[in-house]
Amino acid sequence: MKKRSFLSISLSLLLIISFALMNLNCGDKAVVHNVTLPKDPKKSTCEPGKWGGTLKLGISGAPLTFNPFLSSTPETYEITSKLYGTLIDYDNVAQKVANDGMARSIDKAENNSYIIYLREGLAFSNGVPITAEDVIFSIKATWDNRINSFLGDLIKLDGKAPELTKVNQLTVKITFADYYEPIRELLSRIPIVSKRAMEDYFLKSDPKTAYGLDTPPEKIVSSGPFVLKSYSEKEIALVYNPYYWKTDNLGTALPYLDGITYSLKVSRQEQQNNLLTRGDYHVAQLIQAQKQSFEGNDRFVIKDAGPAISVWQLVLNWRTEYGKNDNVKATWFRTPNFRRAVSALIERDKMASEVFSSMARPAYSIITPDNKLWFNPDTKKYTYDVKAAQNLLSTAKYATGANNNLKDPNGTTIRFTLLHLNEYVPQQLANRLVEDMKKVGIQVEPDQVDYKKFWGLVNNGLFETALVESTPLLPDPVFMQPYLSKAGKNLYFNDPSEVSLTSVSATTGSDEWLAQAARGLNDALKKQSIKERQDIYNKIQADWANNFPIIYLVNENVLAAAQKNLGNFKPAPVIPTLTWNAEEFYFKQ
Repeated sequence: MKKRSFLSISLSLLLIISFALMNLNCGDKAVVHNVTLPKDPKKSTCEPGKWGGTLKLGISGAPLTFNPFLSSTPETYEITSKLYGTLIDYDNVAQKVANDGMARSIDKAENNSYIIYLREGLAFSNGVPITAEDVIFSIKATWDNRINSFLGDLIKLDGKAPELTKVNQLTVKITFADYYEPIRELLSRIPIVSKRAMEDYFLKSDPKTAYGLDTPPEKIVSSGPFVLKSYSEKEIALVYNPYYWKTDNLGTALPYLDGITYSLKVSRQEQQNNLLTRGDYHVAQLIQAQKQSFEGNDRFVIKDAGPAISVWQLVLNWRTEYGKNDNVKATWFRTPNFRRAVSALIERDKMASEVFSSMARPAYSIITPDNKLWFNPDTKKYTYDVKAAQNLLSTAKYATGANNNLKDPNGTTIRFTLLHLNEYVPQQLANRLVEDMKKVGIQVEPDQVDYKKFWGLVNNGLFETALVESTPLLPDPVFMQPYLSKAGKNLYFNDPSEVSLTSVSATTGSDEWLAQAARGLNDALKKQSIKERQDIYNKIQADWANNFPIIYLVNENVLAAAQKNLGNFKPAPVIPTLTWNAEEFYFKQ
């Protein structure tokens, strides 16, 4: 009896152990996160989930830095937006600013002032409390001239930075030179960093070197949902921040995920192929023309987030500074009728249908028609019309010469390179542009390069023409200032060294309207009514479209797929389109 009892007990124990191992292998084992929450954490309204699992996905390029103040690339923002929190949250799907974030509230005070009240008990990823000093340091970092952040341009009124006052350890007063309307939108994009961790870079060295790619992960202090675990040329690994300041409505600390692993320099084509065939990735932005590969497959959920606020654009480089570019070609590109003619040669409808399977629409402005609050429908459009293009060129004294090649007034053949990423979508767009330009004898030679080289050439003005996708951080036109004003680094086509905007010549026209656009953007910040701001932005859009410095092509829908067991997946039109709410992601049973 004793032997049988011992055997029975042993078998029972083996069954229990086997069952436990089965549950572990099936992912049912309860995961526990070691977390410390503030006294009054922000409660998310997301679907309640559970802790555990690592999200895996690819991104097309690689971050250029972990410094969130440097104007950079969408792939860089993809990573920094996970590492650093903001005072105010933003809903990328609804495209609405929240009332709180790391700040429990931001209240209007007297004399163009606002009071920022931090949550009690906030801490960075290293456990050090987040205080008013960190907020003041972070805001001031945006306007440090050595950083050249576009956030610094946005926060200034009439060229004046706001006054920042520490009221107490959890309260900051910010006072502007005049009334400042989009304060909450602005604070939804300023990252909060540790003053203690970054101050030496600003006091003793070049702040642009802060949090570079060679910084040891343990030295990068986070306020966002994730912390940098490791970085290599091929992969970035993030882990959850144990001091993050959000919970779900049941009180479970966010993020649910153990971490995120990014494979770097993976094209959209490769991302979706991996998701479909290998299953290493959990999410991917799809190429619209290849949507059918995922349709009817019960392993995935496909979501069309609608039109992105980003726009594909053809940039003609006017720059001549430091002898970087060919002055003859810069003269072509500075000629308004040449730019208008190029626009009239482009079959945007065909681009939308052939490259994006009609999940895109023609664009003639940096503000898209889907941005209903701010779009000006009366802006001039140089739509597809070959005859009109020929007339515009003729007026500018361009003529067809031997071999049907177009020549400028001096008899030089119009020939230029088109820089673009070695990705499926820009490759297809470039092919369409080559064919469109042939209609009047313009010779275009595509030049496809990798991600790092592309942005190096574009940001330094070392290209003739380029295919660039604009990626404003928010739909409000104030965040388009870097693309509309000479104060912004992303005014790719014009000489950043030109301080005085004067007439170039009678042939090429004047760029005084750029100065007017900058003044208009500044004035719009002070307007309290939507109507007043709309009037200013409508005027800027009209002037911009009339001068047509950048040729807008199409804006595509954000089409994404995810494995069905991924909860709270909500792709959005605003970057980061797939992972803006990654702290809410969780894996279902």
